[in-house]
Amino acid sequence: MARRHLRIPLLSRNPHAPTPLHLRHALCSSTTATVDTAAPAIDPPTPAASAGDTPAAAAAAAEFDSALDSPPPRAPREEEPLQDTIFTMIRRRKWSTRMENSIRLLSPTLTAPLVHGVISAASAANRADLALQFFRFAYRRAGFRPEPATFALLVPVLASRRMLNHARCILLETMPAFSVAPGEATVAALVAAYGRAGIPQEAVKLFRLMPELGITRTALSYNAVLKAILCRGREAMARRVYNAMVADGVVPTLATYNTLIWGFGMCKKMESAVRVFGDMKTHGVTPDVTTYNTLLNAWVRTGDLESARKVFDEMPGAGFDRNSISYNVMIKGYVEANKVEEAVGLFRRWGRRG
Repeated sequence: MARRHLRIPLLSRNPHAPTPLHLRHALCSSTTATVDTAAPAIDPPTPAASAGDTPAAAAAAAEFDSALDSPPPRAPREEEPLQDTIFTMIRRRKWSTRMENSIRLLSPTLTAPLVHGVISAASAANRADLALQFFRFAYRRAGFRPEPATFALLVPVLASRRMLNHARCILLETMPAFSVAPGEATVAALVAAYGRAGIPQEAVKLFRLMPELGITRTALSYNAVLKAILCRGREAMARRVYNAMVADGVVPTLATYNTLIWGFGMCKKMESAVRVFGDMKTHGVTPDVTTYNTLLNAWVRTGDLESARKVFDEMPGAGFDRNSISYNVMIKGYVEANKVEEAVGLFRRWGRRG
């Protein structure tokens, strides 16, 4: 069977040449079908440069289009402080020579503010062990020479986390090696830490060692050792230290008397507590609301609610408003003594005060 060939005439290169009739019909039908099936989307007009616009107008139109297409500018990100970066590194990674080299790359020279910043960051995260490890790396292998402020920062951090042996070694061995004399506040912090740990004998040893270290003991260190002693109920030793304090010419402060009243109350030695309360006026020290609340709590602890109520009623006359601690202590005493009516009456009275 013979093939039939369709002969399509070529279009003229002349755009104004007439189109054959049968092709004109075919093009019209094709265009109509296209328009009916899918209408093209019409973009909104945008400012553009026409042929007659000046170069400045064209540049302005291009800048407008670029501003529409570009995302909004981002605020510059603040860089993390270097000490925080180093602390994050030593907290997340195991200590190794490689990590030490990484620290050297970040900071070839470890300055005092940087070392202090890392120690402070470790203290805030309750990681005194990392503070000690970084300190040892800094002065042993990074050429850092500690300052008095370095030890004043590090020793209380170690003491607060009960790393007492390390703190003592730094105080008595490392500091003399760098010819740094410890300050009274640094030693007092360690003395107080021994008391909180229930080791008053070590607190007393360190307290007695202070003159050999060239430290003049003031009320700060006396208050620390008194509290350390009284935490274990050593009221006789506390009296001897207090007498030595007065004999050495150190004037007791308000904190000294509050500590003694608190300690004697803990030991239920109310005769000594009342005597100390009277000595305050003799030495010209005015009690505060903490003093009255401490004495009030001491009477409640011994079960003498009559004396406790007497102190409670004397507070307004002495010029002190009874606060929530005063009411809570007194109400607690009534409840423990099964005096419910008195407790409820005092509670309602407290509520009326607002």
